[in-house]
Amino acid sequence: MNEGRSQNISSEVVAILPILPLPFEEEGEIILNNQTSLENNNLIEFTGTVVDRNPYALVLALVPVLTIFGNSMVILAVRKEKSLQSVTNYLIVSLASADLLVALCVMFFAVYYEWNSFVWDLGPSLCNLYIGADVACSTASILNLLAISIDRYIAISHPLAYCQIGANSSRACLSIALVWAVSIAVAVPVAFGANHIEQEHDCSFTNPVFMIGSSIFSFFVPCLAMIALYAVIFRRLREREKARDLRRKGQTSGTEGALVLNALMGGARMARQINKNLKINIQKNIF
Repeated sequence: MNEGRSQNISSEVVAILPILPLPFEEEGEIILNNQTSLENNNLIEFTGTVVDRNPYALVLALVPVLTIFGNSMVILAVRKEKSLQSVTNYLIVSLASADLLVALCVMFFAVYYEWNSFVWDLGPSLCNLYIGADVACSTASILNLLAISIDRYIAISHPLAYCQIGANSSRACLSIALVWAVSIAVAVPVAFGANHIEQEHDCSFTNPVFMIGSSIFSFFVPCLAMIALYAVIFRRLREREKARDLRRKGQTSGTEGALVLNALMGGARMARQINKNLKINIQKNIF
């Protein structure tokens, strides 16, 4: 009986021994070696950074590659072809540049983060750069779309003013500079640590005030403005189409009236000619 009790005690001691610190190890090393995280039923040790890779995430690398190719073609086309160098196309080039930077500075980091099972091993500086580039380039894309919609609104609603002022390339440069200045100003706080990351191997938005404010002023307000502008543009185009149809109908009715009038005049001339011929024939028969 004493032997069974001693065996139970020895087994309990053996079970406890891996948890107890060894005499020759420092306390900090024991805490670091025992720091683990259970994520998706997989045990991840941050000391050796043993992470289950996600190979399917590499397929997502095709998205930034195609994005870089497409936007590069847009930029080269406008640069090489002088007939494409207009105010609207300059704004489109700015939009393509923003999307190109999204692919280079954001999408590849996102693919790495997905591939590494959402464990960030590149340090806090690159994390802040990644999030700041995401905010800046995404804001620039949306504001460029807003600038294009404003340009189309002026061209359709006020064509004479657009021909005098809006078609000037300096206005396009001013619009592009304003768009990028606002975008960089929004992203600067994130790049310099406004987004406080609590966990060491995490890289995500953690500042709720900044998330709500940037979402409202960098996404929802420009989207609502674009919807309102394109609604006005659609209404103006419908009005122009109706006016064009009325002019066509007026021209058609005028043409038909002219044809009827010409037919009546021709009939009158023919009647006068027939009358003259009859009178001549009657006079000849009498004499």
